[in-house]
Amino acid sequence: MGIDDLRAGARRLSRGLLVASIAWLSGCAGEARPNPFTGTAHPPAIAVQVRNNNYLDVVVYALRDGGRMRLGTVTGKCDATLKVDSDVATSQGLRLQADPIGSLESYVTDVIYAEPGTVIVLDVASVLTMSSWHLR
Repeated sequence: MGIDDLRAGARRLSRGLLVASIAWLSGCAGEARPNPFTGTAHPPAIAVQVRNNNYLDVVVYALRDGGRMRLGTVTGKCDATLKVDSDVATSQGLRLQADPIGSLESYVTDVIYAEPGTVIVLDVASVLTMSSWHLR
């Protein structure tokens, strides 16, 4: 094995490392970030601020088009802020359902027409029929 063989092996090794590093770096590039000037970004979510004055934990759902989407659970006698995708609140509006765990009753709001960035305040009362909501 001569010096020429060592140089040829070193060249092959350096070419292999170069190809491997280019492949690795291109894999690290990931997805391109969206252009903020094209208008394709999602509008902000709608916040649902839940004030649970009930002793039971409450599961909150968004109702739309005959289906329901779980937003989250709020512990009894606690407050929490949940999020609804603005896509869910279409021009047809949405309803919120507060479903206490371990109870046969639930509270369903009227149709709510909320725009992105709006805060829906849902007050869950200890007597469910006394519950209410408003926009802020």
